[in-house]
Amino acid sequence: MSESSGGGGEITLKVSPDPGMTLNFSGMTLTEELGRPFDAQLDITSDTRSGDLSKLLGCTATVTIRNSDGSKRYFNGVIVRAIYSGMAAGAYRYRLELRPSIWLLSRRRDCQIFQNKSAWDIITGVLRTEGLTDFQDKRQSQSGDIQLEYCVQFEETLLDFVTRLMEKYGIYYYTTHQDGRHIITFADDPNSHTSVGKAIPYRFQQGDVRQLEDYVWEWSADLLLQPGKVALRDYNFETPAADLTTQSLQPASHPHGDAEMYDYPGPYGNTGDGQKLATVRMQSLAAQREIVRGTTNARGVTAGSKFTLSENPDTSQNREYLVIATTTSFALQEGRAASRGDTRLDQYVSSVTAIPGDTPFRLPQITPWPRMRGPQTAKVAGEAGQEITTDKYARIKVKFPWDRTAVQDENASCWIRVSQPWAGTGFGAMVIPRIGQEVVVDFLDGSPDRPIVTGCVYNASNTNADAMPGNKTRSGFRTNSSPGGGGYNELRFEDKKGEEEVYLQAQYDFNVKVLNNHTTKVTKDRTTTIEQGNESLTVSQGNRSVTVSQGNDSHTVSTGNHTLSIDAGSSTISAAQSITLKVGGNSIVIDTSGVTINGTKIGLTASASMSANGGTSMTLQAAAISIN
Repeated sequence: MSESSGGGGEITLKVSPDPGMTLNFSGMTLTEELGRPFDAQLDITSDTRSGDLSKLLGCTATVTIRNSDGSKRYFNGVIVRAIYSGMAAGAYRYRLELRPSIWLLSRRRDCQIFQNKSAWDIITGVLRTEGLTDFQDKRQSQSGDIQLEYCVQFEETLLDFVTRLMEKYGIYYYTTHQDGRHIITFADDPNSHTSVGKAIPYRFQQGDVRQLEDYVWEWSADLLLQPGKVALRDYNFETPAADLTTQSLQPASHPHGDAEMYDYPGPYGNTGDGQKLATVRMQSLAAQREIVRGTTNARGVTAGSKFTLSENPDTSQNREYLVIATTTSFALQEGRAASRGDTRLDQYVSSVTAIPGDTPFRLPQITPWPRMRGPQTAKVAGEAGQEITTDKYARIKVKFPWDRTAVQDENASCWIRVSQPWAGTGFGAMVIPRIGQEVVVDFLDGSPDRPIVTGCVYNASNTNADAMPGNKTRSGFRTNSSPGGGGYNELRFEDKKGEEEVYLQAQYDFNVKVLNNHTTKVTKDRTTTIEQGNESLTVSQGNRSVTVSQGNDSHTVSTGNHTLSIDAGSSTISAAQSITLKVGGNSIVIDTSGVTINGTKIGLTASASMSANGGTSMTLQAAAISIN
């Protein structure tokens, strides 16, 4: 039931813990709004000059209104400001500002990372971490349960952070007051709210005359032309061909009621999540189409409550409403002093802002999201005992210098893609930054939730392979053997005038594959040294030709044998002057004059037959000639 103001009521003030000061209630103005911290301006008096006002800061104050029927209405909050405003009517006057506990989040600014949590989990986790446990959940839908792989609070207060999440994912809250405490109730649906009870009638008011019953004496309706369509789009690199466009429609019947609001990026990774976000955005716009405002003395009409209006001459207005904001003022009867024990309430007036009771309320999406001012550097993180931590997309994890947590491993961040000089289907470049390296991180669309690594930089711990500036003309690419280091592959360029060089090192194997022609041109010397092992040259099909245009050709086997084998075909050795085969003092010389065989012993053996033909003459000369 709605609370009655009949008989005025009595009012008391209690501050806890006791600040040791005599404080008397004078009046209060309370502004409440769905999804925003309430603001209570409490006027108090004291017969004596109070001491240190700082004793009041952080205390809780409870204002209690005792109605004539014995029921009570409480207002509770944290004192966040205390003002001395001088003397009047023989009393010292003060003003206290009361706020809800969630407002204390505005006093804390941080940078932190949340991973694999829903917006709801993040919001409630922040509250619990800050010791705020007086809240309850009356949500009906699941838009706040969208799983967020990576969500960053960056250089913003905790209040701004949780508020922007509530705005984006369709969550809001209202405050209920009890004796000595207040409770934050989270909601997202008209069914999250309860009615104050019987209908509240509209009464035309004459002058300043107030009636004792609950009633409404001022009423206005405000209609606003709003868009009727919201379209969102995003991109997911894991489904690059997918169209992630989503939309939500709530067109109005009047002209231009189907106007579209389009946003990119969503942000989301699939159309299911995108549809929820588009619906929340559309509902946020639609909630502002019809707003009513009234003035009432009903003490149960508070932000977050529902009430039904009756007896309005415009019968279309007689329906249920959800209160989205109130400004309530009440004070002691004029000329009376609480310090003398007279605590009767003079007036209780609420200015009410409401929407139709069946309209889903959504917060306007006005809290700024952080925008990164430029790239940052971070340290590559990963699994303990590893030098490289990556996944199938060659992504990495990083530790940002602003992250104050102790997490240094693969849980330091989400997987972050690494920009490469070239990337295509089965082709491109690939370099994976390693744990401990410093990388440059940029942010897609300026969002801290969408980091991308664009490169690496040296620092005092990770220095260049070549000392600078002595090697300033040297550039190139050197790797590091993993795990453990101790070796590297390198492609190096020296551009110093007169010492230009291209240097290539393979730490272990060096393989070259040429699918067509391979041409090497050397304008001076060429040296190939095989320090240990073998060399093999195979021409599977085709010819091999070695040409020495001018100069000599020398082939030396210092130790070992030389074998020339032709499995099929022939071998031809041709010389313009002579060919010499020599072993020790024995030789065969073929020159332009003929063939000369010289040896300690010469044997000619034919397994079948042998013929010798001298043409003109043949001479056999020996000390003894034996013919068998």
